[in-house]
Amino acid sequence: GYVLEDGYQEGKEGEYKTGYGYEYYQKLSYYANWEYKYVYGSYSELMEQLESGEIDIMGNLYYTEELAEKIYYSTEEQGRDNCYIYIPADCTYVDPADYSTLEGMRIGVVDGSDEHQMLKKWCADNDVNCKIVQCSNTISFASAISSDVIDGAVMGSVVAQREMGDIWKPVVRVGSTPFYFGVTKEKPTIIKEL
Repeated sequence: GYVLEDGYQEGKEGEYKTGYGYEYYQKLSYYANWEYKYVYGSYSELMEQLESGEIDIMGNLYYTEELAEKIYYSTEEQGRDNCYIYIPADCTYVDPADYSTLEGMRIGVVDGSDEHQMLKKWCADNDVNCKIVQCSNTISFASAISSDVIDGAVMGSVVAQREMGDIWKPVVRVGSTPFYFGVTKEKPTIIKEL
């Protein structure tokens, strides 16, 4: 699975490919003696294909228990993503240098995620009182903002760029979280080779 992301995985079919994700795939192919056929699509399209076995492997996946029931995760991290409190791009009342401007904000997190735990710890460490709002996934953040359910959200920078584009801006780094390769459960030999 090959999601096009600036600086991470660039190059459509037939084009020159580059980026961290692409280079990592190339290094894996060298050690595992794999040959790839890249499948292009959105993150959600490719995740469906990974779960159904239409594609074999996809990188840049956060660990969730729900997803671990559907795919295999690599045992080693592929990398780490910085997590930030994101607010709507047009918000002007939050000052990243003054944490008190975050006081009382309703911050969305994906239920059970690493980001949830990071936000709780960051708030405790910095004596900031935020209301943590459980959301089912990052895609629901946009509707929660427009419905006035949350004022901001905690996401990894790769997820925010992929899911939210220019409608969010990062204001405070709250930690980092690992990401992994995922392999379809239809091909258990691939996870062993990985």
